[in-house]
Amino acid sequence: MDGACRWLGINHSPDGPCLVSFNLSNEGFFITLISSCCFDVYVEWINLVVLNRSIVLISYHENMTTFHISILGESDMKKSWTILFTVGPLPCVEHHIGLGTKEEIFFIRRDREVVWFD
Repeated sequence: MDGACRWLGINHSPDGPCLVSFNLSNEGFFITLISSCCFDVYVEWINLVVLNRSIVLISYHENMTTFHISILGESDMKKSWTILFTVGPLPCVEHHIGLGTKEEIFFIRRDREVVWFD
């Protein structure tokens, strides 16, 4: 997206979880820290996706059985992550499985059925 490749760096930064970006035009790396609003000790798992042409984190908070959808603002600032909305509590949902063509967010339930959030 926007000429850069991005991935999560969960256990590799001494400052905590981060978004690692590689700019293809100037071949430069840069790191954006993930603030505690998006990632804390209660996060069971976290996914990085592109939603509505924005970088988004979907994180599952096990103790509350909720999903937080957070968007990246300015990529060089820690405070640039904002929680757009929280889905849940959903104790029947196991994990996020992908995005649909119309920006739906698909989850799989514990009974192996697929559900979606628009």
